[in-house]
Amino acid sequence: MARTKASEGVPLGRDEIVAAAMRVTEQRGLDHLTMRALATELGVTPMAMYHHVPNKEALLQLVADAAIEAVDFPDATAGAWDVRLAQLMRDLRHHLAAFPGVGPYLLGSDIATPAMDRLLTASVEMLVDAGFGERDAGLAFTAVHNYVLGRLYVEASLRGARYERLRAKRAGQPRPPIMQLPSDDYFEYGLAALLRGLRPTA
Repeated sequence: MARTKASEGVPLGRDEIVAAAMRVTEQRGLDHLTMRALATELGVTPMAMYHHVPNKEALLQLVADAAIEAVDFPDATAGAWDVRLAQLMRDLRHHLAAFPGVGPYLLGSDIATPAMDRLLTASVEMLVDAGFGERDAGLAFTAVHNYVLGRLYVEASLRGARYERLRAKRAGQPRPPIMQLPSDDYFEYGLAALLRGLRPTA
């Protein structure tokens, strides 16, 4: 358990709670982030956190937002719109993958976090400047964003107990070539194919 100001009698702060939640998620995955696990990490009782975090859903949203907050939006010097969008999606995947379960959580959530709203707004503005209509810009961002979250879901499912069951089921059978590729190869191929299909409307 990390020694914290809270464990020394100092009232908890929101930033301290988020930092502890990120540690639990990074080490154990979002599925294991509970109010009780967070309280243990902070060295307090669960009731001590409810002033800042009313329930588990609010806690999950805070973690997802903090993970996305670390993503850098590439500026105009990074290249054309497709280069910048690809760079953004790689960075998003990198930061979300560091916190197991956050990508799949976002894929199944209909609540946009403030940090994701900022990424969406900046991406749509970039695409509109590149000649996309506003509607198409929003659809284009959604397509690549959902692709990233989907890949994170697949990659998460191929780790842990599910992956071990799959390996046991295929024991003794030759592995198809497609199952021998690094996860980055799948991601980059799909991202490139998706970006090739997006074209400015003007």
